[in-house]
Amino acid sequence: MLPIISVIVPVYNTSKYLARCLDSLTNQTFDRIEIILVDDGSTDSSPEICDSYAAGFSNVKCIHKENGGIDSARNAGLSVATGEFVSFVDSDDFVDKSMCESLFAASEDGKFDIVYCAVHFAWHDSRDTRVEYSFDECVSGDAVVESLADLTASPWSSDSYVVRNMAVWGALFKRSIIADNCVLFRSERQLLSEDTIFDYELYPYVNSIRYIPNPLYFYCYNTQSISRTFSVFKIDRLDSMMKFLASQAIVKENPSLLPRLIKLEILYRYNHMRSILKSNMSLFQKNKYIRVISQKNLLKNDLLLTNYSQLGPRFQYMVSVVRQRNIFALTSVILLKKLKKFASIHE
Repeated sequence: MLPIISVIVPVYNTSKYLARCLDSLTNQTFDRIEIILVDDGSTDSSPEICDSYAAGFSNVKCIHKENGGIDSARNAGLSVATGEFVSFVDSDDFVDKSMCESLFAASEDGKFDIVYCAVHFAWHDSRDTRVEYSFDECVSGDAVVESLADLTASPWSSDSYVVRNMAVWGALFKRSIIADNCVLFRSERQLLSEDTIFDYELYPYVNSIRYIPNPLYFYCYNTQSISRTFSVFKIDRLDSMMKFLASQAIVKENPSLLPRLIKLEILYRYNHMRSILKSNMSLFQKNKYIRVISQKNLLKNDLLLTNYSQLGPRFQYMVSVVRQRNIFALTSVILLKKLKKFASIHE
């Protein structure tokens, strides 16, 4: 009997957390699933752990490949997936035992192209979690574009980062809309945020989305994750990503997405500035890359300049950080913000 859901798990040097992830998948209450483990050239004991689960469970497959990044691993999983739906789980996260059953039931046997659940967010070394992206609604037609906007960034005047989950984990996708339209994950080594790129390429073919309020996915923060560290290459990859997103037909056909893309870029530039400040680079190198970011065209954007006063206060502060041209000015702006916050608390 063919599986209904293919769960794709990219694996790279996560042996410390891998068994927790795989136990949560092999104990699912929904039995018509295949679990596809893609070992992306791991150098720890992850390959052996993958092989042991493949040997112990008939519905677990294991692929070993040279390291190519999470995008390459997910694409490798998609190439062998046979389920009507696909789901993506990161190997250092884990899921509720009812996730597959609940997401499939909510799909109403394929009525919805995508089903999202709410997400638990936690640090690996803490039992404290917070639940986000908890919605109970069905979206179709023009509202699909609004959902894309909400996962890109929050509305212009809002201080929230995003409204909906932009990551592909914690969701169920109808495999046919991915396969029939040749949508694959772009290289994270060329474009920043492969999940956002995937969403922008997939959503033009999406007709209906369902959100369920159940928090079924446990996302675990990892301080060593590549997404949480700074690399000078991220500056160019962000440039490439923003150019790529702006060129998409769905953006040209829906100008309402443009303010969200600006906010997305503000957030990334700000995070890059903070990462530079915390890095071990020399003072010369820090000043060099701070100057590169401060000279980006973002700060000359007409939409941003015209509507700056309506931008959320948190994002106005981020813009003020991104504008700084050296480490001393950057440190002063951040310190001033902290002092103002301290003063307001003790008034």
